Amino acid sequence: LLALGGLRLAIAPAGDFLARLMPGPLVERASGLVLAQLDMTLLEDSQLPVATQHRLTREFQRMRRLAAPEFADTRLHFRHAPAIGPNAFALPGHDIVLLDELVTFVDDEDVVLAVLAHEFGHVTKQHALRQVMRSAVVAIGIGMIVGADETIIEEIVGFGGNLVLSSHSRSFELEADIVSADWMQKLGHDSEALPRFFRKLQEECAGLCD
Repeated sequence: LLALGGLRLAIAPAGDFLARLMPGPLVERASGLVLAQLDMTLLEDSQLPVATQHRLTREFQRMRRLAAPEFADTRLHFRHAPAIGPNAFALPGHDIVLLDELVTFVDDEDVVLAVLAHEFGHVTKQHALRQVMRSAVVAIGIGMIVGADETIIEEIVGFGGNLVLSSHSRSFELEADIVSADWMQKLGHDSEALPRFFRKLQEECAGLCD
C-alpha cells in the first residue's frame, strides 16, 4: 500500500520530469511516425474545399503568433476519418490533426477555431508527451511493485493507474480550454464558441460522439 501510494504521488512529477528530458528532435520524429501510422490505418486525405482549408490555415497561422517561440512551428493537418467522427487531436510533438467531420458537423468556423486553439493549448502545455511519460511511470511502477508474473494483480492495479491518469487528463483538458478562450478573445473571435461546441455535441451527436 505504501508503494502504491508512493507511485500515485510520483506519477505527475516523474512523468513531467521525463518529458522535459526528451530531446525535441526525437519527440518530433515520434510524432511524425504516429501520424504516418494513423494515415495508414484510420485517416484519409481531407475532402474539405481548398478555400475552407486556406481560411482555417490563415487563422491557425495567427494562433502560432500567440504561442511561445518554441511552438511557432506547430503544424495543422487536415484529414478525413468517417470511422472517428467529429474530432481534432494533438500529437506528442508539434502536430495538430483536424478532421473534416468536425468542420462539417459544427458548420461554424468560430467553433472550429476554438477547437484548434484548444488543441494548440495541448501542444504548448506538452500534454500529450507528458501523458505518455506518466503512463510509462505507471507501467514501470506497477511492474516493480507486483512483479511480471502476477498478471491478474498487475491488470487490476493498472486499471487503478488508468483512473488516476484520467483525472490528470481532465486537468489537462481544463488547461487547454482556458488557452482556447484566451486566444479566441485575443484573435477577435467568439470566446464562448467552445462551450457552444460541447452543447451541440451533447444535443445532436448522440452515438457518433461516444
